[in-house]
Amino acid sequence: MLLLANPSPAMSNRITLSAWPSLPDCLSWSDDSEIAIPSGEVVELLIPRITVGAPQQASEESQWWQVRVQVNLFNEIELPFFEPLGFATFSIGEEQSQGTVASVAWSASGLAKHRRCALAVLGTNHVLSIWASDGIPKETKSWHRELLINGALTEYFATEENTIFENVDMNNEEITRLRSRIRAFAWCPKPSCSTLSELNYQLLLHQRGILKFIAIANDYNEIIILEVASPYQKMTSLPTDWNARVCSVINLQGGMASSTISTCSLPGLTPSRPLIHQIAWSSWTPAFSESRRDPWITLAYLSQYALKLKQFYLGISGGTSRLTPLDETKTIAGEYIGPLKWLRQVNPRRRWYSCPAIC
Repeated sequence: MLLLANPSPAMSNRITLSAWPSLPDCLSWSDDSEIAIPSGEVVELLIPRITVGAPQQASEESQWWQVRVQVNLFNEIELPFFEPLGFATFSIGEEQSQGTVASVAWSASGLAKHRRCALAVLGTNHVLSIWASDGIPKETKSWHRELLINGALTEYFATEENTIFENVDMNNEEITRLRSRIRAFAWCPKPSCSTLSELNYQLLLHQRGILKFIAIANDYNEIIILEVASPYQKMTSLPTDWNARVCSVINLQGGMASSTISTCSLPGLTPSRPLIHQIAWSSWTPAFSESRRDPWITLAYLSQYALKLKQFYLGISGGTSRLTPLDETKTIAGEYIGPLKWLRQVNPRRRWYSCPAIC
């Protein structure tokens, strides 16, 4: 049971949830002031109740609608049945997990219907799904799973030659499965108008300010940037369905599964891989030189317990916006664990350190 108390006298009622939060970082607020609370196989949604009337009338009833959505049920079309892989690529999460919630986060406004936010839900089975309401948000039946990011990854990597990764112990199917398992994700924030250059601003104005990039870390030690699109983003030429497009793939080396067996214990028998388990975007920063007029953003991630930072520039290619990564990656040595969050910028002259905080 979770109690949420509001200190405002006009909104002094408490909210009691029947489910117990199952994650340390258990609250995710949207730009629409909606709250998502993961609890095992379900996500509790708190939708603010907009009341029109006297304050005393509003104080007599709950200030929130409570919606309970079960997120771990998939049909065979969404998540087809597959045979277990070999020992080198075995995954307990993918093959035996019940798909309980591992992480949730809201997108920026504008992706879902009526310019609302969409909810990304990552399960312990390494499946990342996008949920949104297509009607009245306070009704449970209006919330639907609109997109599986894993499907977009599988489709993309199935058409790409995996032979560039020279590993005799894996075939293309096994490598594709590894590259389609999602370990962590983070929505890219929407830049403010003051951050954008005139060219960026005109482009985003034409696209109704839509920038819906999401970064994911897979089971192959890669960071992948995808652009998520929905039928509600443009006035004309609406896409018929939700979709995700792979923009860039960043291989961080050492993605191969190790075949070395060190001990007879289960951890020693299980092949080890350097996995990324936490990623977080910073806020956008305006261009700081005449030679580089594009705004940029920093992605922080934890790999082998070291904190690493990689910059991306917002550019325009073929009339569409895209994130372009720089080759440089800054590493802050140490042994860190998550959760990983960004603090507000303190010193604008030292933008690299403005600053990821590790709790």
